[in-house]
Amino acid sequence: MLEEFAARQGFTNIVHFTDDGISGTCFDRPGFLAMMKEVEAGNVEYLCIKDMSRMGRDYLKVGQIMEILRQRGVRLIAINDGVDSARGDDDFTPFRNIMNEYYARDTSRKIRSTFQSKGKSGKHLTGTVIYGYLWNEARDQWLVDPEAAEVVKRIFAMTIEGYGPYQIASKLKEEKILIPSAYLAQHGEGVNKNKTFKDVYGWGEAAPLTGLLYCADCGGKMYVHRTNNGKRISQYTCSQYTKVPCGTLCKTQHRINEDVVLSLVSEMLKAIAEYAKHDRAEFVRVVQEAQSSQQTAEVRKQRTRLATAKQRVSELEVLLCKIYEDNILGKLSDSRYATLDAQYEKEQSELTAEISVLEKAVKSYEKHEKDADRFIALIGKYENFDKLTIAMLNEFIEKILVHERDRKGSIQTTQEVEIYFNFVGRFVPPAFGEVELTPEELEEIRKREERKDRLHQNYLKRKASGAQKRYEDKIKERKKAEIEAKKAAIRAEDIAKGVFVPVSSLPQREPMKGVQTA
Repeated sequence: MLEEFAARQGFTNIVHFTDDGISGTCFDRPGFLAMMKEVEAGNVEYLCIKDMSRMGRDYLKVGQIMEILRQRGVRLIAINDGVDSARGDDDFTPFRNIMNEYYARDTSRKIRSTFQSKGKSGKHLTGTVIYGYLWNEARDQWLVDPEAAEVVKRIFAMTIEGYGPYQIASKLKEEKILIPSAYLAQHGEGVNKNKTFKDVYGWGEAAPLTGLLYCADCGGKMYVHRTNNGKRISQYTCSQYTKVPCGTLCKTQHRINEDVVLSLVSEMLKAIAEYAKHDRAEFVRVVQEAQSSQQTAEVRKQRTRLATAKQRVSELEVLLCKIYEDNILGKLSDSRYATLDAQYEKEQSELTAEISVLEKAVKSYEKHEKDADRFIALIGKYENFDKLTIAMLNEFIEKILVHERDRKGSIQTTQEVEIYFNFVGRFVPPAFGEVELTPEELEEIRKREERKDRLHQNYLKRKASGAQKRYEDKIKERKKAEIEAKKAAIRAEDIAKGVFVPVSSLPQREPMKGVQTA
């Protein structure tokens, strides 16, 4: 409809901005933001929309946007509403915007009310049956599953007794109690696109670095993603990068492979263990020097501020006594006394809270002076660091900061990773320090980096010209067949090991046994 209207009006250089599946009450929609960016740049002459609700469903914000368009000389046309800024202001437009906002709120309120009503009447709110229930024969009502109900009751009872999620899960696993997905599949209720359930007696493969990796640029947590292209690769990416609109909170993904980080941590712990074993006293000295360089300047500021805050609290105590005496002697009016008393009390309260925080920080720093010995004792608990468990990682690692690759989009590049250990902070053993290279080695590195840059630039040129896409389209079917073959081989290997269990091999049971719910 919009294209036909534009053609009839003789509009040229048409550009589409679309936000599919995103509510008009949100104004951080990718398409909308891209459109406003073009408006701000002066690249838009006409803005044609189906109706005013497509602009947004917030009366005030839509009004602000219309004013921006007017100032930028952009002609706004809403076809179904008959709005055209070239004909002047439409007195009914504000009312339409109010009704558009009301419609969104009314719809949201009705949906919430419907769900609340269904929930209070005992009806299910999801189309997928949950663990503890089964469908009736007509599949329009849930029945209590006596077998699963006992497990659910037991989980609640163990929770009340103080058991944690991991303890409960471990206990159920020991007793060979199926997880919900496998149990529902066994009873004909499960739905899985791959017709396969992973580790019927487990809770999936844990990501060992979860909660430890952070983006060095925005500070956001990094979460694991597992590839599905025939390779077993776990990668971590910045969680802020994917926030809608993508790339606004963090510019890049900072993607890094899990095995790379684990290998780096393992090698560093080995080097630290060897260093501490060789010369314990030297290790303690170096760690304390590293901590001092990281913390001394900050702690010095904190100690100075602490002394200043304590002095000011003492001064305020004197001032409070002074204004009280002046008020009693009639030198200070009651209203003025009340104002000053409230002001001094507020400042004193804020300073007292700040002093508490500063004292804890200073004590924490003084406590760190013995942390090198604690770190050595922790290293002594383990004989080797070839295979790092989740428990070991959480014992040793405080956090890991991941920087973006030096050459984004290239596999052959370097990526900085900062590892902060518990007790000692960021410590780099001498074995990982900078090594003095010979002129020949430096020249070899320079040539290698030049070659990487040249290959990467050639790739970017092919991508810009479309040659790369044509090549990828040409080999697409062959690559797809290779990937499917690899995935099939992995699937067969996992089935042989018992990691994956096909639904067809699970024992079936009629889903009709249950207790009618009220």
